[in-house]
Amino acid sequence: MTTQSVSSPAVAAPVERVPKNRFFRAGLLAIAMALASVVLLRLVAGFLFAVDPAFLPLQWTPIVATTVVAGVGATVAYALVDRFTDRPIRTFTALAATVLVLSLLPLSQFLSEVSTGIFVTLVGMHVLVAGVLVAVLTRRARRV
Repeated sequence: MTTQSVSSPAVAAPVERVPKNRFFRAGLLAIAMALASVVLLRLVAGFLFAVDPAFLPLQWTPIVATTVVAGVGATVAYALVDRFTDRPIRTFTALAATVLVLSLLPLSQFLSEVSTGIFVTLVGMHVLVAGVLVAVLTRRARRV
């Protein structure tokens, strides 16, 4: 006589969804913090390096506009990832890392045009904004 062990199928824990109104507040906070950090980095770069006033990527309007657009995009992306995936933080972080790498590709056109300090500042601004947005959105949206 043989015995069979019958195991019940693994029951997945219910996925906890973030309330929609929390995304809006977390998004606003993430954008504000990303703006503050990138403006601070730009100010420091302005003191350390000779920033050509005609160099568009380091002018204030593009810095603020692209940071706000990135923040809105990240907030919408995180809300969608939270709604449609079982591991929203992991998925969103991977998505944000991919978008960050893609955003760095066009910077290579500036390698021959600007000093190393300015180029590092540009890369640093991209990384800083991405890091702040991911950190604030993934932590603040889930906070009770």
